[in-house]
Amino acid sequence: MYRLTLILPGVEGLAELREGSDPVDLDLPAWQIIRARSDFSPGDDAGFEAALLNEFGVEAGIAALAVRADLPDIDHSGVWLRADPVYLRADRDHLRFFDAHVLGLEHAEAETLAAEIAAIYADLGWQLHVAAPDRWYLRIDVEPAMRTHPPSEVIGRVVDPFLPQGPDGKRWHALLTEMQMVLHMSPVNAARERAGKLPVNSVWFWGNGPHVDIPARAGRTYADDPLAVALGGQVADNLSSIDLANLDAAEVHVIDTRLSRPALYADANDWRDARVEIEGRWLEPGLRALREKRVDELRVVGGQGQTWTLRRPHLWRFWRA
Repeated sequence: MYRLTLILPGVEGLAELREGSDPVDLDLPAWQIIRARSDFSPGDDAGFEAALLNEFGVEAGIAALAVRADLPDIDHSGVWLRADPVYLRADRDHLRFFDAHVLGLEHAEAETLAAEIAAIYADLGWQLHVAAPDRWYLRIDVEPAMRTHPPSEVIGRVVDPFLPQGPDGKRWHALLTEMQMVLHMSPVNAARERAGKLPVNSVWFWGNGPHVDIPARAGRTYADDPLAVALGGQVADNLSSIDLANLDAAEVHVIDTRLSRPALYADANDWRDARVEIEGRWLEPGLRALREKRVDELRVVGGQGQTWTLRRPHLWRFWRA
């Protein structure tokens, strides 16, 4: 069987759909056919990262996996967490979470801030690496006994219920407070605020978990996300290198995350623009590949693991609106 899987977080619509508001939709023909005639599985509402791990059948720490693709030239041994720069907005009674998407952080700013924070735990031998302005990786010595949450679960929400939980939670709360104090005093943030920009006033710990070796896979993975690239192993490649008219493997995964941020931030204009691009780049050619018998099954996976599975006989389901 030849199977094409398109993992497109945000294809299902804006975040407000989870709050009961009206959907923002477009009359895009390929998606209308796929959505109407597919077999549908609702997913588990655990977020994009959990959906990726489930798709590839891997149970591991997200940071320990993604750092291999994001920072390929460093030593990957040890225990890893993500410690991403974020902005916490003070409302009347709470702090609300917004990830680095709202910051527009420059790489030089990120490096300076990370170096300032590193002084807090220098005596522990921990290391903070900046892979990109919005992706920081913290290497520590012992796996922490705590549960964390990815930013995709927290955006726009009150922070407190999503802080690290478990036996080591209080220790990491204290470390987070120290980091916040350093960031508050940072000249980088002072300069950003003078320029009318939001400060980096916290970091977000997440993605902890065990290190595992990714087994060799027969298929190919094309992705714009470091976690997806790591899960694809040695057969991962970038999105620009794939032509759905000439698939070269029986099992192909495409992971395109350009809809994710507009969906999570309920940015209808950016979501619509990106959604039109996704239709032309992936959904139309994928549907065409199914019709022309170049693939036997087309799967579309959304940001919460929702899955639409379309096989060639399903194309005859004309009665489905």
